[in-house]
Formats: sequence, structure tokens, C-alpha cells
Amino acid sequence: MRHPLPRRPRSAGRIEAIAVPARCDCLRAMRVRMRIRRPEVSLAMNEILESFFNHTTDAIHVVDLERRVTKVNPAFEKLFGWSAAEARGQVLPLVPDDRLGEEQEDMRQLMEGRPLGARETMRRTRQGRLVPVSVTTSLIKDRSGQSCGLASITRDMTSRNQMEELLRQSEKLSTVGQLAAGVAHEIRNPLTTLRGFLQLQQQTNRLNLQHNDLMLSELDRINLIVSEFLILAKPQASKFEQKDIRFILGDVISLLDSEAHLCNIIFETRFTEERCVLACEENQLKQVFINVLKNAIEAMPRGGLIQIEIGRQGPQMLMVTIADEGTGMPESMMAQLGSPFFTGKEAGTGLGIMVSQRIIHMHRGTLDIRSEEGVGTTVTIMLPARDAATGDA
Repeated sequence: MRHPLPRRPRSAGRIEAIAVPARCDCLRAMRVRMRIRRPEVSLAMNEILESFFNHTTDAIHVVDLERRVTKVNPAFEKLFGWSAAEARGQVLPLVPDDRLGEEQEDMRQLMEGRPLGARETMRRTRQGRLVPVSVTTSLIKDRSGQSCGLASITRDMTSRNQMEELLRQSEKLSTVGQLAAGVAHEIRNPLTTLRGFLQLQQQTNRLNLQHNDLMLSELDRINLIVSEFLILAKPQASKFEQKDIRFILGDVISLLDSEAHLCNIIFETRFTEERCVLACEENQLKQVFINVLKNAIEAMPRGGLIQIEIGRQGPQMLMVTIADEGTGMPESMMAQLGSPFFTGKEAGTGLGIMVSQRIIHMHRGTLDIRSEEGVGTTVTIMLPARDAATGDA
């Protein structure tokens, strides 16, 4: 409720007292109390920040615009080896020589007012040891809004990286075990067939040409399994060359076109007119495309359309999409896709997807498979454009 001030007619030369409601006194008192409490709140906040600075396990250091250290916390001393007294006023050689360009680019972005997220990189300790870290750097501004320094929070990633490596090794051992068991099982079956036919011929003392054809077929299957297993098992000494992926995939389509025609399947291609050059091992990529297209053909017993697209996903990436109208796969099968010797085909080895994933990974790309039962399957392959795969992009 508002309290209007009383008014009286004024007389010249007279000073009159005007009554002021009590609420105005209360407001003044509140303002005084707030002015008194602000330093207290500020002090409490400073204490909280100081406690965080001193007790966090992440290394924090503050530098001026000349990169001279103004403050470090105990975690920084522990990680990098310089005491606060030794570091103060110094430009510390924390950034390895091979990361200086990356660091300069980060600083340029910060000074332009663009914030930086956490970056995983390497830092050098006082003893010269390189440490994998995650660094978040922020610009510090004074009260006038002028840049006056930089604050960096550095987290040691050594333990996490070691745990990830142990997990990768564990997964590798598990995969090797599955592969070994799978190879033994897959080879034993045709060997059992071969042994049976040979024993039968030995007993009858007769050569059966039909049996010979079956035995040759089983030997071919063993050879296929061993060949695909070797691709997975041994490192590939690949010589990457500049190639246009449109021509590579075009060659594969020409190779499989007659087979597709016999199955009443049409290849519909949509290739960008832009050059799609990448650094690659041509024959390995052809093997991937053959695997994917043959899978698509075999998934369409009644024929249909296979759509093949090549385009760009931004300036740095090429995208190949192969979509069929086949039987598709249920979620239960998708969950096991890529496991050793898992296949939904009677004559398949289950290694084709693993081989394809390995080849695409070697080219620093990704292979994604989406499928819906009764609708079809779409395979999307992303690969770095130009010579990005060799690090010269």
C-alpha cells in the first residue's frame, strides 16, 4: 500500500517539515544492512573459491597475457613438479614442441572471444615426462572488461587411458578366443565331410566324381575362412594413394551388375558431380563394397532396388550410402552383427562385416549399419576426404 506524502501550501521564506512514513526509514535501513553484508558475502565466496582452488585434484594455474605464471594450486605442483614459488613469474615449458601450433590456435580463438571446451592433449612436466591430459582454458577479464590473463584446469588422464587400454586388450583377447574357437569349428565341419568321403572311397575302392566336386567345394570353403581370418589377424601393410571413390565404387558396380540382373535387382546410383578424392588402398575399399553389395543382393531373393549414393558430408568427409529393399534384420540379430562367425546366411563365414569394419577403420572412417526387419538395410560409410587419412589434410 502506498503512502502519499501530505502537502501544504508553502509560504515564501518559510521552511516547513514534511512527515515521512516509517516505511522509508525501513528501506534506508535495509540498504545500509545490504551494504554491510556485501563484503561478508564476497568474503565467504572468496573463501569457497580458495578452498576449491587448493583442494581440487585437478591442476590449476593462472598466467598473465605474457604467459608468466601468477598462481598455481597444490595439484599443479604435484602433477608438473614446480612449486608455487618456483613457478611464479616464469613462462613454463608445459607444451611439447609438436603441440605448439595447436596451442597457438587455441589462444587465438580465446583472444577472439570464442570459448574453448576441454581438449585432450599432452603436457610436459618439469622432469620432461609427457603426460596425457584434458585441458580447459578460459580467458580472465578485469572489472573494466579487459583481458588480463588465462586460467587453465588440467586433468591427468593417465589412469583413465591405462584403464581403457586394459579394456581394449581384454576385448582383443576375448575376440581372439572367439575367433580361434570359431575357426576350429568352421574348419572342422568341412574336414569331417572330407574325411567321410575319403573313407567311403577307401572302403569301396571307387572314385566318385560327384564326391570329388563336394570335396573341392569344402576345400574352397576352408580356404575362404583362412583367407578372411588372415586379413583380420595380420597387420595390413597398405600403400595409400589418391583415388576418386566414385570410380572405385563404379568398378565394383560394373563387376556385380550381371549378378544383380540375374536376381532381378536394379542398381540405382546417385553420385555427386564433385570430385571425391581420398587417400586409400583401392583394392581394400573394393573388397568392402563387394561385401556390402553382395549382402544386399543376397537379402533380396525377390529382386528389387538397391540405391547407391556418394556425396560429401561437409568439406572433410565423404559419405557412401547403400540401401536395399531386402528382408532386413531383427534387433536380436543386429546386436550380434560383427561378432566372429555370426551370420544369417547358410553359406556365410560371419567374417565379412569384421573384415569390412577393420578396413574402414584403417582408413580412419566409420561403417554404420541400420536395418529394419521386413523393410531393408542401409549401410553408411564415412571416409576422410583428400589425404586426411595420412594426416596431410
